[in-house]
Amino acid sequence: MEGWIIEELRKVDRRTIKLTSSKHLLYEKELQLWELPYLKRTIRFGNPSPQDSTEEEKRICFKLYFKDIGKTYFVVVALEENHFKIITRMDKHGKY
Repeated sequence: MEGWIIEELRKVDRRTIKLTSSKHLLYEKELQLWELPYLKRTIRFGNPSPQDSTEEEKRICFKLYFKDIGKTYFVVVALEENHFKIITRMDKHGKY
């Protein structure tokens, strides 16, 4: 895993940090209410994906597979001072 991701994640507690959403996520990605628990769980317990993260903009992509629905969620968050801002999400059928 990339060194900068490890350093940034050491500064925060993912299990208790506040989460906010971007307008892009709410309006353009047409977020469904039943997806919110999956997004939160992906951020709190998912694995960081270094190839989908960008150091310049301090954005980290987390991914997590959910067996019950058969999808892998990818959630991109921006690191703010005291919270994560959810930028976008993507889901794929199957395990990645």
